[in-house]
Amino acid sequence: MGELKDWEIEIVIPKKDNSKNPIDPEYLNKIVEDMTRIAGGITVFPTVFGCWVNSDGSVECDENMIIKIDTENREIVDKIKEYAKKVGNDLGQEVMFVEMDRVDFKLLPTRRLEESPYAMKVRINVWRPFIR
Repeated sequence: MGELKDWEIEIVIPKKDNSKNPIDPEYLNKIVEDMTRIAGGITVFPTVFGCWVNSDGSVECDENMIIKIDTENREIVDKIKEYAKKVGNDLGQEVMFVEMDRVDFKLLPTRRLEESPYAMKVRINVWRPFIR
């Protein structure tokens, strides 16, 4: 396979609401499942920390998860952006952090897809134990 122009999207999903209460893990699982269905495949970083300086000078940190999507399909990019807005509204966020970059990548085949018909099912279920 050759080089392709691709969109790389990373979406930061908070794991606590604005009152510092944990977001229901079932809702987080739904986000992951919905985005997987939209994009056809995603990568989940189940726990990352984001920190910032408040207006009073104090440092605050939040636990988040990051969903990473690679696609060459602009329609998927648009659907993911709309879904991220919906999630932000559902969680009462003023903004959602969505990073979108154009990248080049090479696909390095390691074996034929027919040899691994359950690859997608395994990939979807791997993240579940990490979201609490």
